[in-house]
Amino acid sequence: MRIICASLGAFLGFSMLGSAFGQSVFQDDFEAKFNPVPQKDKSWNANAEISGETGANWGDNSSWAEVGVSYSGDEVNPHSGKLSQHIDVKRVTSGAVQFTHSFQAEKGKIYRGRLWLRGTGGTTITYGFRQADAPYQTIGTESATLSPEWREYSIEAEMPKDDKVFFMIWVNSPSSFWMDDANIDIVEFKPVPPPEGNMLANASFEAGIPGNWAYHAEGSDSLKFRDIRPKSADDGAAGSKSMSIEIPKESSGTLRSPMIIPSKGQAYSISIWLKATREVKIHLGLADTKIWSPKLSVGPEWKRFTFGGKLDTFKKFTWLQINFPQDKEDYTVFVDGIMLEAKAEPSKEYSSSFPYEFMIDTDRVGHIFFDEEKAMFKISAAPSPKDDVKAKIVVQDFSGKELGASSFKLTGDGMFIINADNLKRGMFKLNAMLVDAEGKQISHTEELTWARIPRPAEMGDGRNSYFGIHTPMVGEYIQIARLTGQRWVRLHDSSMIAKWKSLEPVEGEYKFYDEGISQAKKEGLMILGMLDGAPPWMGSKDRGGYWSFWTIPTRADWKEKWRNYCDTAITHYKGRIDHWEIWNEPWGQWFLEAGGDPKMYVEFMRQAKESAAKNNPSATIVGVDAYAGHDKWTEGALQGGTDVFDVFSFHDYSDAIAGGAGTANRCLQQADQWRKWQERFGKVKPIWNTEGGVFELGSFLKPNANGLKYNVQPAYIVRFDTCLRAAGVQKFFYYAIHLDPAEGENSCRATEAGRAIKPLLAARAIFAWLTDGAAFKERTETDGVESYAFEPIRGRQVTVSWSVDGQEKKMQPPAGASVLDIWGNEMALTDGAVAVGTTPVYIVK
Repeated sequence: MRIICASLGAFLGFSMLGSAFGQSVFQDDFEAKFNPVPQKDKSWNANAEISGETGANWGDNSSWAEVGVSYSGDEVNPHSGKLSQHIDVKRVTSGAVQFTHSFQAEKGKIYRGRLWLRGTGGTTITYGFRQADAPYQTIGTESATLSPEWREYSIEAEMPKDDKVFFMIWVNSPSSFWMDDANIDIVEFKPVPPPEGNMLANASFEAGIPGNWAYHAEGSDSLKFRDIRPKSADDGAAGSKSMSIEIPKESSGTLRSPMIIPSKGQAYSISIWLKATREVKIHLGLADTKIWSPKLSVGPEWKRFTFGGKLDTFKKFTWLQINFPQDKEDYTVFVDGIMLEAKAEPSKEYSSSFPYEFMIDTDRVGHIFFDEEKAMFKISAAPSPKDDVKAKIVVQDFSGKELGASSFKLTGDGMFIINADNLKRGMFKLNAMLVDAEGKQISHTEELTWARIPRPAEMGDGRNSYFGIHTPMVGEYIQIARLTGQRWVRLHDSSMIAKWKSLEPVEGEYKFYDEGISQAKKEGLMILGMLDGAPPWMGSKDRGGYWSFWTIPTRADWKEKWRNYCDTAITHYKGRIDHWEIWNEPWGQWFLEAGGDPKMYVEFMRQAKESAAKNNPSATIVGVDAYAGHDKWTEGALQGGTDVFDVFSFHDYSDAIAGGAGTANRCLQQADQWRKWQERFGKVKPIWNTEGGVFELGSFLKPNANGLKYNVQPAYIVRFDTCLRAAGVQKFFYYAIHLDPAEGENSCRATEAGRAIKPLLAARAIFAWLTDGAAFKERTETDGVESYAFEPIRGRQVTVSWSVDGQEKKMQPPAGASVLDIWGNEMALTDGAVAVGTTPVYIVK
């Protein structure tokens, strides 16, 4: 092993789907006559306000929702011709604004929808295809954060049947945007030569276990404090090493490969070496396709299995997925020599597409480096590289700008450390490969992302921190939370350890999970526990699996049993968990249509409040758990008054970019609503957002993946957090970091495959470092820039500013102030001013 300090330069690998041609189905330049929105009638939501005119081929589909929206043809700055469609969304209290064009789709055809859009103030919309009629199945969606300039957006999806389909836009928050030049084509991809050789890199694991193989286990209580990840084993079938995976008793597991880009109509074959410490049946295939093996009998001896099939549906990407079954005893599975080949028959022996297996990794939790630290990385290669083999490396910043390159020889055992110094704060990506003396690529191209952020601010026990998150109560996850400035964690489904079923799985027999709680407290985290759910023995129906935690109690003694559970949990965790929320999202149909009702919930809160007064008088009870649009629930849950809880909680999921004054500010609108609801029934209590965020969070590592795009995430989270705090919301628990996602997998998780933090979490760490503990002072608006000032904290006063309409504005900071970008880097002034757009900047004095 040796240290190499290198200058950095450019190299980047990529994949392409190939070119495509299509048959036009629909085109609209919005030059035809606009039609008035139909008059309101009895079928509408009573609070829907929809007006104006829509393009002749389009219509509003929002009358069922509680929204305010106006439509018009606009002659100012169309993309082409004389007109564009203007959509001005004033209010979304429940549901969504939906703007639709209907067409008849054919089964098995791939449709591409394209449209040109521009918007103000960081407008975020979702667009895609959906069934026009019940059951309203979504066929494919993408999200976009619009800019003031016209940009084209597109989506492709295969139709599952002959059906009437909407090409449509969904909007979930106040916004104003324009649409022009929309079209729909039936797409046929031109045949391209299938990739030769093994499509999976590093699949005999000779250089180690790549971080982009994602594993997670579900099931028994034994998992609650175990962080099970694939390991390297000195026992191979295709070489000297293999991957080993532990499956604890009464648990099941899933392993997913790196992301695969397949082609419709292509035949694929899969071969794999497997063995296990017990006789088990293993099932594997390409996720979300029909190419799956039968259940394979795997035992103590290595055995090679092969299967295959033809991909008969369009998939943007997929993964090789291996499912491990539940067993009564612990067992270990060994995996080696995996091949995915674009041909009907598999190769007779394992082979790789390159002479070398090659990995780059870091041992830093979350791939996080602090200001004063060197960004250190480890390279490994197998077999041991020849003398003329070199590594080629490029480092890019968040914008994709290349910061430099390195090319250097590998010697010895192939283990090296790369040192990339002198980088500012922010997010970075490293691309690396091996080349021979002629510069020919001889390994797969590896990618890795990392963040450079300041150390978290010191805030004592964190009690007064605003920043919370959902995470398992195991070491590395806890550390990621703490390193990114999160000071609170909520024990929901990332860690079920305080729920009734976990504490009392058998009536009268209590289990406590102190290890993770103690570790979280040692790391400096405050804990919001959940007095939540009921075990199956309390009800008449066991829902099984995940939902078995939320049995609706039907026994006559349910009040007594619930109180005993509260007494036990509150007493046992006193001093470690002094804040308790009552149930999770009981406004959902899963509660209300299964025998639960607001009266029962009021009693849950009352009993918990009385239990806290008796067993831990300093404990805080968090209740109601409201959600915008569920007014009947909120009213019912408040019928017992506001004395049965200490803090009012709500949840809010949206990918909209927050900001604006008055009702345009969704955060302020909701907070005012929760205060007004409380005023009707008693004293107004503090407000916490105990769960929310983005359902589909995109990837910096794989930017072509779906979800909220990586380059929008910093603006999204800083503006959301800022507006929540300005609205008087005292805490927000972002959801979530748990269940390691596969590479490019579409999910709400704030980490990548390999547990590198995503840009959202890095930007939130900067915001916490600058402002956590500071009270909100005031909002001002000057020359199209809105600014949110916080009271001084830790010797500095911070104001967060951004452009109201998203267009770049010149802002002159006050004398003696510095301006920091979203990553906390000082910005240079030009003529005493800085440019401000959708992404916030910090004014620091």
